[in-house]
Amino acid sequence: MDEWVSLFHLQPAPANPFLHPVWVLGWLRTYDLESALVLVRRTDTGALVGVAPMFVQQLSVGPVKAARRMIPVGCGFSSPLEMPGRLAAPGWGREVSRMVVGATIGDPSADWCEISLGEDQGWFEPEWAFGDAPVSFGEHVRSRACVMLTVESTWAATRSALKRNVKESIRRSTNRLAKHPGCTEVRELTGADLDRAALDRFLDLHRSRSANDSSGIDHHDAYADVRHRELLRTVLPVLAREGLASMFELVIDGEVVAAQLALRAPGTAYVHSSGFLPSVWNLGPTTLLQSEVVRTAVERGDAMVNFSPGPSVSKLRWSETLWVGHDFAYGAGGRSLAARYGVFGALSTVKAARHAMQFTRRQRKSTQPPAAPSAGRSVEVGSPSVPAADGPSPRQVAGLVRTG
Repeated sequence: MDEWVSLFHLQPAPANPFLHPVWVLGWLRTYDLESALVLVRRTDTGALVGVAPMFVQQLSVGPVKAARRMIPVGCGFSSPLEMPGRLAAPGWGREVSRMVVGATIGDPSADWCEISLGEDQGWFEPEWAFGDAPVSFGEHVRSRACVMLTVESTWAATRSALKRNVKESIRRSTNRLAKHPGCTEVRELTGADLDRAALDRFLDLHRSRSANDSSGIDHHDAYADVRHRELLRTVLPVLAREGLASMFELVIDGEVVAAQLALRAPGTAYVHSSGFLPSVWNLGPTTLLQSEVVRTAVERGDAMVNFSPGPSVSKLRWSETLWVGHDFAYGAGGRSLAARYGVFGALSTVKAARHAMQFTRRQRKSTQPPAAPSAGRSVEVGSPSVPAADGPSPRQVAGLVRTG
């Protein structure tokens, strides 16, 4: 564990906060999954130079068990662990990837495997899948894009470099709060303050945000699954004590009305999920709290802020720089492998397309203008809904593909 934590802190920016053992092991225990942890050590010194956390997922078509695949922790279904990956010591990236593939390809517990490589971690090399098996393959299967903001050395310089739209949103939110009749405060909870009670407040606010339709955007409740909620309650207090997690809260007259979860990795702040009461939506609480995440990252000396996978209008307002990770599938085995993997690929494509169309339909429905009033009736019409300009994000489509 100590070696794993040390390897985590050797990551270059932008670093992945979800590769800490607290996240990985908490995730595996929460979902009760068959894990496969690949450790890579140097032969001369025995030092740990690579960690690839994986698990085996059963794929089914209705009641029929179709295949098993070994994939990185965080893949396979949507969960609070948003970025899969693998750790490698500086200068060991390509070698660790090669050895992970060599240790897992053809493993009898799975029909095929997958590996996630960051933008700076190279590409899957076809030679890694060569072998004596009748069938072997390696291919790129999906990409995962994150919106990345590079910060300046001061908050004033960082704010000045932001897009005009974001600067105006921060200014408007600050002014509205200043004019609010109640007493307002923004606070950061970390260490022992980020406890179960604070997380329960956050989960309630997130649920409230998902029920809010004022923005004209369909926000689902990411914590509807009780296991997702329990994972946060398990890992975040531990990470907060290590300075790797915090919660920013907006407080009005003693009541917490909005919250933003933030994570930290070497040189990197990570903007996770948020929540707010519908009654304060016009105050712009999410933009305000995210600006506090950025400001705190600058003061802490971080180089980048990751706004999480899935570019959308709200994230691209902050930056149009994308950091892209890639997933590769590989396998070796008998003739049936080609049929199993081929069927899986075809079904995944159909499900991804269906999911994208359903998502677009929900967004269109949530932004329909009010019906025209009938003749002879007087109706009071509020502000028209703002059309959602962002369609299904790569993260949302990829999540369904991974589900198979």
